[in-house]
Amino acid sequence: MNIAHSEWEIEFYEKRNGRCPAEDFLDSLSHEEFARMDRQIGRLRRFGPGLQRPDAAYLGDKIWELRARWHTVRMRLLYWRDRHKFIVSHGIRKKSSAVPRREIDRAIDYRDDYFARKEERGAR
Repeated sequence: MNIAHSEWEIEFYEKRNGRCPAEDFLDSLSHEEFARMDRQIGRLRRFGPGLQRPDAAYLGDKIWELRARWHTVRMRLLYWRDRHKFIVSHGIRKKSSAVPRREIDRAIDYRDDYFARKEERGAR
């Protein structure tokens, strides 16, 4: 049996001023850290919503985290789903076991802005 496989689209959220918090985060990583995070982005692209722990985890309010680690550094990219694509809001390095609530709230604010601007442009 041959099952067609389509990959999920990954898009980085862009603020109204043109800045891209996820790109800024990725640019701040070492080569090794970036390679780990890039691998995880590839896994999200390939497996979509089927990607689960330890690679991804649901944080609540329709926000997910993409998880990567390099030695003792725990990196996270926060994202949400928009139909057949994932929108990556921003990234963090974390020290505690939980993603701080302020980071989830930040992702929610970015998501709300994303959908408001999408509605202004007309749904695509």
